[in-house]
Amino acid sequence: MIHTPNLQLLPIERVHIEALLRSKSELAALLQVTVPDGWPHFPEAFSLIANESHAYTLLEADWGGYFFLHRKDRVLVGHGAFKGPPDDSGTVEIGYEIASEFWNRGLATEAAQGMIDYAFSHQEVRAVIAH
Repeated sequence: MIHTPNLQLLPIERVHIEALLRSKSELAALLQVTVPDGWPHFPEAFSLIANESHAYTLLEADWGGYFFLHRKDRVLVGHGAFKGPPDDSGTVEIGYEIASEFWNRGLATEAAQGMIDYAFSHQEVRAVIAH
């Protein structure tokens, strides 16, 4: 778990993806948060993970995905992931999205910074990139 001033970055597990693929309300109940209508922007990404067994292994490792949960409001505001462990040069790549209801509030910056700080807490990481 990664903590920032306003967010809790909760590691995504297989049970979360399975619940989401059944319904957002099931995921909301499992996480005990509200899930906004504008999330996810790319639900097919979760279907791809569910269809690739090696993706579950990655999710459960240090370099997996995270739900961004607003701690005070108990709402899921987005999610992000490392695209794998550091490469030979010590570079990791991150990707993330914020539900449109929460744009322009600094939450993407805060979540990305949490992921960056987490990455640099590993001595083998030399660079973090995002596209």
